[in-house]
Amino acid sequence: MLAFLVTFFLFFGSLSVHFSSIFLNFSNQLKSCHLAKKNPETSNLKLQFSSDETLVIKRAAAIGGFRSITDFVICSAVKQAEEIIQSHESILSSKRDAQLFFDTVFNAPAPNEKLKAAASCF
Repeated sequence: MLAFLVTFFLFFGSLSVHFSSIFLNFSNQLKSCHLAKKNPETSNLKLQFSSDETLVIKRAAAIGGFRSITDFVICSAVKQAEEIIQSHESILSSKRDAQLFFDTVFNAPAPNEKLKAAASCF
């Protein structure tokens, strides 16, 4: 009986720790959401979802701890938009850096006297 009680408390103790970490993740998700910032300027966007899509979105919003489906959709859309923009900007800067590098390597100016003197030391 004692072994059962110990196992019972260990199991449910670890379960409560697990649920606590899940709850903290959800509350952190809400805090990081752009809805936390009160913006007086808003605009409307009309969206239509199929019944299946609506069920999935409702379930994800509930599991994620969002206050409403609207909060979930806005947070998800803004997060995805920021990731796409960041990825696009890093690609552009990578292309720009590569172009600058290859232009410098293949169209390098002739070495000046200081560079020639430094090279002769080696």
